[in-house]
Amino acid sequence: MAEKYSFKNGVPYTIRQAEVGDAKSLIDFLDHVSKESANLTFGPGDLLPTLEKERSIIKSMIDSESSFFINALCNNRVIGNLGFNGGTRNRVKHCGEFGVSVLKEYWGNGVASALIAYMLKWAESASVTKINLRVREDNLTAIALYKNFGFEQEGILRREFKVDHVYYDFIMMGKIIE
Repeated sequence: MAEKYSFKNGVPYTIRQAEVGDAKSLIDFLDHVSKESANLTFGPGDLLPTLEKERSIIKSMIDSESSFFINALCNNRVIGNLGFNGGTRNRVKHCGEFGVSVLKEYWGNGVASALIAYMLKWAESASVTKINLRVREDNLTAIALYKNFGFEQEGILRREFKVDHVYYDFIMMGKIIE
């Protein structure tokens, strides 16, 4: 189900489930966003799938009962995305972890919030009762965003992240969905 949104300046954008046809735009998005932020688990050159590989990844996410993959699009260009990977075994299929990213030029426009809100609506209908995430310890803007959605700190993974020879801790956050 596609949902329509507008930026403060009135320019529209849409959030919807990723489609195989998004592969090229998604590859471009991932390449671009990897160069803009040191808060992601991937950096420049880390994610350079072929078009066929990206189509295969998208298709497997769509076909999975425990995964969820959405894109925010403006003028047919991916400007943000969110991927949720859930457990596949009976004992853990009620929970999973997500990651979200947005092009820097769209930061501060509510795109990440809209993507998370969209995921939370899906989670309720998909019988997901626990959502986890990892966030770099010094990414205070993201931590505040997650807290606004009711995520709580559950632990710390020490030296889990390394950028330019500097180690950072990951804060583990989670949200129980009742």
